[in-house]
Amino acid sequence: MTKNEIIRKALMERISKCSAGDKLPGEVELCEEFSVSRMTVNKVITKLAEEGLVYRHKKVGTFVSGVKQSASPIHILIPYPGFMEELKTISSTYWRLINCLHTITFGKVVPVILVPISKTNDENDIDLSSLEIIKPGETVVCVGVWYRKTFPWLIQRQCKIIYINNQVAEDILGSADKFHCITLDARQAAADVVRYLKESGRRYPAFVSLSYNNKSTKLSHPFVDGWSRGMGLLYGGLNSERCQIKYYPEEESLDFLSGKIKNYIQNNKCDALFVSNADFLDPVWKAMNELGLKAPDNIALFSYQNEWQNVDYPAAYFNFSIFQIAREIFNTYNESNPQNKFICAEFHCLEYLNGNIGNGRSKSSVRKTESRNFALEMTHI
Repeated sequence: MTKNEIIRKALMERISKCSAGDKLPGEVELCEEFSVSRMTVNKVITKLAEEGLVYRHKKVGTFVSGVKQSASPIHILIPYPGFMEELKTISSTYWRLINCLHTITFGKVVPVILVPISKTNDENDIDLSSLEIIKPGETVVCVGVWYRKTFPWLIQRQCKIIYINNQVAEDILGSADKFHCITLDARQAAADVVRYLKESGRRYPAFVSLSYNNKSTKLSHPFVDGWSRGMGLLYGGLNSERCQIKYYPEEESLDFLSGKIKNYIQNNKCDALFVSNADFLDPVWKAMNELGLKAPDNIALFSYQNEWQNVDYPAAYFNFSIFQIAREIFNTYNESNPQNKFICAEFHCLEYLNGNIGNGRSKSSVRKTESRNFALEMTHI
């Protein structure tokens, strides 16, 4: 055996006994152990990295990736065959998620396969035969409760189901132990919005909320719950329910929402608006313009940036890192026991809560909140 083969065999034996993230000995240490040059060690480790067995952090070291060259795929469920092509932009959540997964999994080491589950784009018209591509025990990613009709089939198939949503697995109560849950901590994000508004000196915030109840549990949307909790803790003199401008998308148009916002501002003290969806910023802006109000001088704006709509207004906003979601998918892929992980929101442009900035988009750095600052544990699994 050549020196390279000897070193590779020894490292492969160590990797087989390691867990994902374990650090391997440094190159200098390996040089001394095998009495070879650093170039020889580097060639072996480079080859292992290309195969996806290890990954490197510059000036930190070499770590076990936890995947094998013959790794099983990660299946991502999508609604229907033409879904990806019909998305408005490659910056949408699914495209970014796939790109991030390819980056994290070294592209070809862990195949990422899209599985359309309905020919008619109807969550009640699921074609279970389309799932036959998924072998027993393989990993399946479900982004949201839209795919719930597939859950019994996947559970029976003993698949590793990675469920991503902001409802803290309330959609799958009763079988949560069968899932690996990655939760976008929407409750905490909404509570933190209230905190940032309070810290900026806003005294009369209101919430433009999407009227929604969970179909399975009838629980309120996490944004509503987080808003109510934050208001109760920081604005005890205000009624969080009365400070909501509710929008019913199945019954009302966005123009109608603009009228409701205008009516609220005219009849109530209001110096800040938390907008639950960036799509609602247009109606908000229309109402403020008709009333001759400016942001943030008269009313500060704080929005959630959803996948379809960027925040192109003088507003603070928050979102959830797609790269972090992809990283947690990959980490969970390497786990055997059910996982329950939370993704914290990232907050941007908080300067827009104050009136002392000039024109143009703020270049503020991202501020990341800690999960569950407001004692929301009782709503979690």
